[in-house]
Amino acid sequence: MSNPMSRLKAPRIASKTAASMQHLERRGDSFRVAVAVPRKLQKLFGAAIIRQPLGVMSEAEANRQKPPHVAKIKDWFRYAELTGQLPSDYNGGALSLEEIVTLTRQQLESLIAQGRDEEVDDVQELTIDSVAETHGLEMAAKLKQVLQRQGETPIYLVVDAWLSVGTLKPSTLSERRTETRRFLAWAAKVEGLPEAHLTFDMVDRRFANRYMTEGMEGVHPATKKKRVGALRSYWAWAADNDHYKAAVPLEQRVNPWKVSKAKIGTAPKPKKRPFTDAEVRKLLDEAMAIPRYGDVLKTLALTGARVSEIVKLRACDVNTAQRFLRIPDGKTDAAARDVPIHPELMGIFDARMKGKTGQARLFDDIPLPKNPAQGAGHAVSKYVGRLRDRLKIAEGEAEGRRQAAVDTHSFRRWFIRKAADVVKTRPDAGFDGWTIAQLIGHDSEDDPLGLTMVRYAGVDDLGILRKCVEAVKLPTGV
Repeated sequence: MSNPMSRLKAPRIASKTAASMQHLERRGDSFRVAVAVPRKLQKLFGAAIIRQPLGVMSEAEANRQKPPHVAKIKDWFRYAELTGQLPSDYNGGALSLEEIVTLTRQQLESLIAQGRDEEVDDVQELTIDSVAETHGLEMAAKLKQVLQRQGETPIYLVVDAWLSVGTLKPSTLSERRTETRRFLAWAAKVEGLPEAHLTFDMVDRRFANRYMTEGMEGVHPATKKKRVGALRSYWAWAADNDHYKAAVPLEQRVNPWKVSKAKIGTAPKPKKRPFTDAEVRKLLDEAMAIPRYGDVLKTLALTGARVSEIVKLRACDVNTAQRFLRIPDGKTDAAARDVPIHPELMGIFDARMKGKTGQARLFDDIPLPKNPAQGAGHAVSKYVGRLRDRLKIAEGEAEGRRQAAVDTHSFRRWFIRKAADVVKTRPDAGFDGWTIAQLIGHDSEDDPLGLTMVRYAGVDDLGILRKCVEAVKLPTGV
């Protein structure tokens, strides 16, 4: 009697080698992923097998890298089955340059960490050869360029560190960050590389000149000067902080953004001026129809203060009993100062102080911008610009320039002009040019006599400042 167990077949055990080689092929000394295309999709994909080179010589490393590639290819199959179309990110099965660079850098870092430095060059060569076969010689040349820059600092990586140095205004920080992003986007497009792989060493003077010609085409020279200045500052900081190749000595790190004025171009310098009396009258007449703006503009005209200083005033900064306001801080060290309240402004200040104490904003109906880069007086400046254009003030004066001849700051200029006229025409005015500088918060110590007249002689008292303020009169009819 035969043993029934003898008819049972022994279970089939797949070889370890076969299992580890699933979705892998060896080509020469390196491995690549290979996934069979379902028969019903082969016509759509135009292939029976989709292959992606890994550029690795180790089978273990190939098995470690293959899962995301296989998963992505199978996602393509599922999409094609559902829609009958090729996925938008399908490029014949080839990896993008960014993916290849990322994977290769990870592998190189792993080899170095394991003390297998001698394999680095071989892996680089295999990867470049594979890319030349699948993507073409031009792409392989770009990959070689990127891999040779292993260890250099990417431009995008240290922007925050650069901008954290010093005490730049929020608006300047925003402009510099924006310009860096703008340059990176342009350079990535031109080079055909991801932004993350652009390094400081890759930008030479020729490339910088190309950006100023192509990337800034049509940009006003004044704007171009500011944008180039931001990049020049970044590259100078990068050189000082060793973000170039270690092999390049500091004295040889040429800043590619140090260019001549001819490269940037020239334009007429903006000639800002005070408002005329007639313009002040027109602006205030119109603004009074909207009390929140009318109050601010009249205060600007009769204090000479900056718009940001006025819109940020709080109840604790105003002393209506002694008729002065205290500006706590501002653009310069001299900005902190006391300013007498003009008699024609007392009605505005009395009304706005009702029910307000402590940190309550005096001009709380003027919104502060959510973006600090815009400045506290942004809403007022925009309003003055619209009003100026509607009233056709200074129309045609700014031809060829990017800025108008008059703006919100022209109220400050007008106040200074009127006070200076009094000093010139009235010897008995009781104040002088130093009083005006103190009143408006200009730092006078850089003047040849500044040390003598300001630090040593001391500042004028409130009574003298009041004479200066009250000497300025609004044009008749306002």
